[in-house]
Amino acid sequence: MLARLAHSYPRQTIVCLILLTLAGFTEGIGILSLLPLFVLVTGKENSESSPLEQFVHDLLESVGLTANVPILLCIIVAGILLKAVLGILGAKHIGFTTIQVMADLRFALVRAFLNARWSYFTRQPAGALTNALSFEAVRGSSAYRVGAKLIAETLQVLIYSGLAFFVYWQVAAVAYFLGFILFFVLRRLLQMSRSAGEQNVRSNRDLSNHFVDGINSIKPIKTMAIENRLLPLLEHETTGVRRAQNREVLSAVLIGGINEPLLVIFLAIGVYVSLMILAMPFAEVLFLAILFQRIVTRISTLYSMYGGLIAIQPVYWSINALIEDAHNERERIGGLTIPPSFDEVRFDDVTFNYGSEVILKNAQFVIPRRKMTAIIGPSGSGKTTLLDLFSGLYEPLSGEIKIGKTPLRDLDLHKWREKLGYVPQETIMFHDTISNNITLRDPDISDELVNQSLLDAGLGTFVANLPDGIDTIVGEHGSRLSGGQRQRLAIARALVREPDFLILDEATAALDQDSEREIVDTLRLLKGKITIILVTHKQHLLSLADDIYNLDKGTLTRVSQIL
Repeated sequence: MLARLAHSYPRQTIVCLILLTLAGFTEGIGILSLLPLFVLVTGKENSESSPLEQFVHDLLESVGLTANVPILLCIIVAGILLKAVLGILGAKHIGFTTIQVMADLRFALVRAFLNARWSYFTRQPAGALTNALSFEAVRGSSAYRVGAKLIAETLQVLIYSGLAFFVYWQVAAVAYFLGFILFFVLRRLLQMSRSAGEQNVRSNRDLSNHFVDGINSIKPIKTMAIENRLLPLLEHETTGVRRAQNREVLSAVLIGGINEPLLVIFLAIGVYVSLMILAMPFAEVLFLAILFQRIVTRISTLYSMYGGLIAIQPVYWSINALIEDAHNERERIGGLTIPPSFDEVRFDDVTFNYGSEVILKNAQFVIPRRKMTAIIGPSGSGKTTLLDLFSGLYEPLSGEIKIGKTPLRDLDLHKWREKLGYVPQETIMFHDTISNNITLRDPDISDELVNQSLLDAGLGTFVANLPDGIDTIVGEHGSRLSGGQRQRLAIARALVREPDFLILDEATAALDQDSEREIVDTLRLLKGKITIILVTHKQHLLSLADDIYNLDKGTLTRVSQIL
């Protein structure tokens, strides 16, 4: 995981490593000056200087300095101050890069989802994307921060260990032996941290899925007073998340909580070995005790950070797996240009199934330009699926859909869909202005086009009479508009990009008679100006159609005009 992050952000990682390495060396220089300082303060116990002490003296003499108390104190203070400055710069860089990782994960996820086939969306739980964007991206991006700090602590341990081996390699060897023992003590806790992280990912995803599903169905849930049936499900998932997070906290607390007692024990062992067995000078023992304390503290911190990284790792790989799955399901890109002129769209022997369920079987279907074609049939017969085939969201199992004489499968799907205006049964309205609800904040769409689309949708006079005109706020979910006005606004949204086709999928199913008449009036205005494909059961709308097709049990047949 760290290798992948470093490869994805090479410049940022190099800068971080340079800053952290310099911070480690500057602190090491300050620590290095402690030994001759201790010798000067306590007095030499042996006439012979230690290799490290002699090295410091020689180094200072090479730059014209003398190893006295003021000089050594200045070096120690300067080293610590410089380490603090470099540490602040490194922490800032790590923080900014972590934010960049989170933003990139979110963008990659959204881009992969938007470029995926429609069939991919039909298989995804409703809360998968929400959970990935809100939880997994944030948690997964923290892997960079934890990993960078892990590297920083590792550098510190290596620097301190080098100094310890330089002073007395036997003591350093004992320290690493004790660290090896510590590894086996903490291994079980690290495994618990990894398991808790994996469970946290699963539980959060399940909770998000059920919560989003519940919110989307809140009206029928409250209408039927079945809130209490939803609560136990959400409570179960919440409990799963809580338990996984408790295990993560427990493993982190246990890993971090043993630092101090182990430090005291290890220091006691180190001092005893140095004074009683190796008979080292007190100044060197004091110096090694400080080094030993910092090494053990850093090693304990390393284990704690590694435990955190282990817990984060499942989250990071989970969101990357989601991105990869969506990427593997990406829609076909590119193709032939749309014919500049064509008289009709034709279904030639088109067959499509959902598993074993036949939706269309050898369908023959013609949609003439500038005409209104209606599609009727029982609920669940596949009328919406037929529209999905027309728009290229699905591909036929056999047969061809031809735009003029060109097969749809050979065309650039994105360019084809730019010619389509789509109005679903459930219209999505944002708590925003009329203009922004129509343009969806597309800066390339002018106010003139907005007003023209409103006029074409039969809302021109209504909007013009509003105090704020197209800048009027429609309210949450379009609450300040009637049902008919919301649907007309959805039609205006479909028309503003000047499409060749207007598709209405049960767009009036939930409207009252007055609202339905408004849509009928709108369609009368549009008839002959644009090709209209209409899925409906409403008689008022069927009376406007030039052609009517009935879809039932996979068979599509043309029927007589319904009066």
